Amino acid sequence: MPDSMADNFKTYILDILSVLLPGGFLMGILAQLEGVKTRFITMFPVNDTEWINAVVYIGFAYTIGHFVFFIGSLLDENFYKKIEKIIWKDQQLLDYAIQLKVEKTGIVSDKVLNAFKWSCAYLMANQPLMHADVIRSIAESKFFRSLSVVLMIAFGVFFAKQDLVLVITSLVLTGFSMIRYITQRHKAMGVAFQYVITSTGEPCNPTNTIDSSGN
Repeated sequence: MPDSMADNFKTYILDILSVLLPGGFLMGILAQLEGVKTRFITMFPVNDTEWINAVVYIGFAYTIGHFVFFIGSLLDENFYKKIEKIIWKDQQLLDYAIQLKVEKTGIVSDKVLNAFKWSCAYLMANQPLMHADVIRSIAESKFFRSLSVVLMIAFGVFFAKQDLVLVITSLVLTGFSMIRYITQRHKAMGVAFQYVITSTGEPCNPTNTIDSSGN
């Protein structure tokens, strides 16, 4: 139990950082634009007490981070799924997980409940240590997903400022962040499917799968 609590605590920290850090990075980037810093100070007057200023800054960064997180979540449907089908053509593991989900729940439609969400829910209820392992990969993919959004904005800001070095730097870092986001999300999904199939101990026949798009 203590190990499980420690794993959950680490996961919560990663989840918070996936929102807080990108929000802080974005604030630093937007501060490069004329007038933004002045408007920020006007909205949140600087206090003589340093810890109050720090709390205000962290709170604002966390708030902005949630907006970044929301924008980044759009990448899952509009970008990741398309890339996944191009890079990882072998969908056998997904087919096994989908059939197992249908057998256990009777729900065929992935719009109601897709295989990945069901796998995470099953592991959370029955295999908390396995679930914690999956969530760590998810948290890391979320961080790099949000960081990709921030770096795209940075590209626009530095392009407007005509800073060629920072434009190239932000473009390269965006590419690396997107790669990390894609690979970690794919890893999380693969591990979740492997864990749920192994933990149920039931044979599957993917040829009976009705809908293979439910990831």
